[in-house]
Amino acid sequence: MAIQLIFDSAEHFEELIAAQDYELATSFVESMLNNVNADENSVSVIEAFFEEEDTIYNFEIDKSNFISNFKEFLTIYEREEDYEGCALIAAAIKTLEDLA
Repeated sequence: MAIQLIFDSAEHFEELIAAQDYELATSFVESMLNNVNADENSVSVIEAFFEEEDTIYNFEIDKSNFISNFKEFLTIYEREEDYEGCALIAAAIKTLEDLA
């Protein structure tokens, strides 16, 4: 199930992405970790509501892209010195590589 988040606007969301916001990254990672063993090829990870636009967007990630996405998020976790989170991401990467 996707994690539901609320943002002021799509522009605010884009700013958080560009800044590699740790809190946003943790939402993506948490949802991806919950779906590592999902059977679906594409997984809904974030459902974002943008208040100004009164619009909901569903962000999906193809399972084939999980490893590359986890590696990108790993750099954010390292920057924040969240080593427990790093260990969880590394374990998920290993699991996915073993399944490939």
